[in-house]
Amino acid sequence: MGGAIHEDHERWCAPWSGPTALDFPMASSPSFQNGSEAVPVSPKPSCNLRGDPLILSLGRLERYKGHHRVIRAMSALARRAPGAHLAVVGTGPYEHRSLVQDGQRSELDDLVSKSDVVALLSEYEAHPVAVMEAAALGVPVVVADTSGLSALSRIPLVSTVPLDASPQAIATALCYGRKRKAQPYPSLLSSWDDCVDQLLTTYERTLLCAS
Repeated sequence: MGGAIHEDHERWCAPWSGPTALDFPMASSPSFQNGSEAVPVSPKPSCNLRGDPLILSLGRLERYKGHHRVIRAMSALARRAPGAHLAVVGTGPYEHRSLVQDGQRSELDDLVSKSDVVALLSEYEAHPVAVMEAAALGVPVVVADTSGLSALSRIPLVSTVPLDASPQAIATALCYGRKRKAQPYPSLLSSWDDCVDQLLTTYERTLLCAS
């Protein structure tokens, strides 16, 4: 049994040289935007939070999500905008009181739409759909310049700050973001069909290179 497992490991885990053999440089490896659906927003928002600006920090309540970075920036932001209010929404180990309960997605969508800036200062992310949904609603987003978040800076209304940015620098980014709120951009969202089409096109190109 051990020998068979070893042989399978050698067969399936051999070093991959495909990109060179197929003339498909690693530097040009494509990435695909996740699919998502347009966010429905109620004409009569149920959220009664107020802020000038209203900042929304979204994500699971764990340290790597970076909520503490936004919280630390609020003192500096309040000196520039005394009416500023921060809403932290999520569930997890740090949870004390959840603002939006599980299953109340419509309330969360209303809160995102009503916010002046959405912040996601995580240490790492893949490709968070929440950022795209917020930008598609015309809400500016400030993200940490790291991992999958960095690639989102190409999306209109998304700006980045260094992961180790000071509270003052984050406050500046939030202040700048509040001035950029715009009309919804539903065209920013890719459907899951768009995502699959891009993947199939890449497979076809790869097969053509190999033939």
